[in-house]
Amino acid sequence: MTSPHDMGRARIADAGQVGVARDLDRAERRQVRRQELHVQQREAARRQVRDEIHERDLRGVAHAVKHGLRPLRRLADGIGNRKATDLSPLGVDPPYAELRPLTSALERISGAFLADGLNSVAGLNSMPSTSSKG
Repeated sequence: MTSPHDMGRARIADAGQVGVARDLDRAERRQVRRQELHVQQREAARRQVRDEIHERDLRGVAHAVKHGLRPLRRLADGIGNRKATDLSPLGVDPPYAELRPLTSALERISGAFLADGLNSVAGLNSMPSTSSKG
């Protein structure tokens, strides 16, 4: 049988272990918090680097698109600055192969309109006059 004195020692020992356990819990929690902060800081640094890379890439893409569309803008400006009756060839040789079918098609259309217009004018000139004299 255990004496009351031994029971008191056991309680003190248990209390000490609880205190030690509590201290360990605090230390572990502090360590975990430090690790969490470290991980959060690393994640924040990664996010910052990622965002900087994305921003730089987007600026590069925007510049490339703007630069790449420049010939199309020149073509549009050249067509837009013409008179509505100007059906002469565009005289544009775009640097990009992707624009060549468009300029060729526009020149074919303007050439067809021009030819049709000339044929119509020629046909009107050769028609007999219907006006009456007298």
